[in-house]
Amino acid sequence: MEEKESVYSQLFNHFYYQEDYYQAATYLNQLKALMSYDQFIQNYGSLAGFTYSKTNNSSEAKRILESYIRYEEVNGWDQLGHIYFDESDYDMAIKSWNNSLAAAKKLNREYYWSNGGVFVNLGAAYANQNNKVEMCKNYRAGMGFGNEEATRRFNAQCK
Repeated sequence: MEEKESVYSQLFNHFYYQEDYYQAATYLNQLKALMSYDQFIQNYGSLAGFTYSKTNNSSEAKRILESYIRYEEVNGWDQLGHIYFDESDYDMAIKSWNNSLAAAKKLNREYYWSNGGVFVNLGAAYANQNNKVEMCKNYRAGMGFGNEEATRRFNAQCK
């Protein structure tokens, strides 16, 4: 069993890093069947969530990432935000990114917000809801971290 797991893991990694997500997903499915679900989530949660989202299986990606949050809140919530955004569920995208930001602050992971990217994401979600006040507030916050995309969007949409 351990040998199979090792082979499937190597094959998954090979295809994942070749960006062949459909082939990678076949080996993730094998790993999921071999391992306890909890161990699978611990070992592969982030990569599995990303892989399933890339194969248009957002329901499986969300299910995995919702479990993965127990182990890695910042990354789990952030990935969920992107999936919800891609599904045009802007309320859930905003909630996810705010949860990720709160977890990053709680865990003192300044890297998460220090490039301003999360504020661009939040601003874009609010833009899609036609909430100009929150959109501009978030783009301005991103500008405060020197984010050029936040500056471009603020200048184009908030002035």
